[in-house]
Amino acid sequence: MNLWTKRTLYLSCFLIFFILAPLLILYTQGYRYNQTKEKIEATGVFYIKSYPRGANIFINNVDSKKTTPDQINNILSSFYDLTVSKDGYFPWQKTLFLPARQTVFSEDIALFKTNPNNIFNESSSLPNFTASTNHQATFWKKNNGQLELWLFDAQTEKAQLIAPWLKTSTAPKVTWSSNNQRLLLEPANLTPMIIKVDGGGQIAFNQLSKLIPEQLSWDDQDDNFLYFTNQNKLYRLDLLNKTINLLFTSSTQAFVPNRGSIWYLTPGNNALTLSQWKERTNQVKDWLIIPNLPGWQLTTYNNIVICYNQNTQTAYLLEENSDPQLQQPAITVLKEFKYFQWYGSHLLYGNQNQINLFDLNTKENRLIIRTTDTINNFFWHPNGVYYLKSQDHQLVITELDERGKSNSYPYPFAPAPDQNVVFNKKGDRLFVIHQIDKGWQLSGFEMQ
Repeated sequence: MNLWTKRTLYLSCFLIFFILAPLLILYTQGYRYNQTKEKIEATGVFYIKSYPRGANIFINNVDSKKTTPDQINNILSSFYDLTVSKDGYFPWQKTLFLPARQTVFSEDIALFKTNPNNIFNESSSLPNFTASTNHQATFWKKNNGQLELWLFDAQTEKAQLIAPWLKTSTAPKVTWSSNNQRLLLEPANLTPMIIKVDGGGQIAFNQLSKLIPEQLSWDDQDDNFLYFTNQNKLYRLDLLNKTINLLFTSSTQAFVPNRGSIWYLTPGNNALTLSQWKERTNQVKDWLIIPNLPGWQLTTYNNIVICYNQNTQTAYLLEENSDPQLQQPAITVLKEFKYFQWYGSHLLYGNQNQINLFDLNTKENRLIIRTTDTINNFFWHPNGVYYLKSQDHQLVITELDERGKSNSYPYPFAPAPDQNVVFNKKGDRLFVIHQIDKGWQLSGFEMQ
């Protein structure tokens, strides 16, 4: 090999190295050649996670040969049609934009079975299904013409008799205590009953007090205390010591206990005043003036107080730690407010024709759906990323991810109107009272 040939080879290798080395570096850093644009561009990453796991991932209808959870690297920036599918489940589909040098996450994908397994059946004489906060619910059965109150546990998937109800053929209102250990039964025009869930006994309200309660409410921290009004005066009943204390004599139209305070509404000057009484300091603060209309109710969620009226479908949200001297002490005023459910800092609310989502942190209020078809009720899915609504004799599960079109899945077992549904702790089994033929049935379905 002569000198000229050696120099030529050396220069060629040198040029090849300085051409290929940058290309290799760009390649390892995620750059790819875009044939459409005829230039090298930075790429991005899709990270996809689903429950259940092991679902196939498709991009633009092409099998990626990967299953969830996994990530797909080095994809050119563009819009992509993503599909996550698994045999026996509805597919999840979404069109997402992938920016360069970024990772787009889809980590809360829930796959729901197309034909859920029916895993539990129990007859129910009435549609009443009252859920606790620990995956339990009460329901009613008739035995020889008499009503019986039953307890269903979604964790053990067992039902047991709590107590017979011999007073009327109409089921009373059932309210769970804050720790889910006691039940308050309020029949129309009859004496309320207090029942221990664990079978520890029951006692009628008139055995504890000769006063006839007008409104009743559990203490939000201790189930040994019940609050009630009589002739618009507020009392506290100590179930442990069987004593009654008069708290204050202000004319109380509605009230709710919350963290050592009592929030209450009093009428005056053609308006209602929302006030807070703190027991520790015996101080009263007025917070809000609202129209003097029938139907106002009070409820709390952590440090949030909600004053709402289902007749006018209006709600005021106040934060207990905010300054009551502000001109606008309400966090916000919500309209079309009839049903509502909390999940963390998110409030799902609406009426028969629309559902909205309010974010307590950002104060963002977003319309989820508006329809001419009647919505009987709606509920959070346990993962907080999907919601369920009862509509057109169907139970419809819809995701809240607003990126692109929301995935929605219908089922033919709609819960009774205005009634609860119950999930197990894992969130893959749903229990609902629904209509069969001319009766009612408590059924359980394996959804995921």
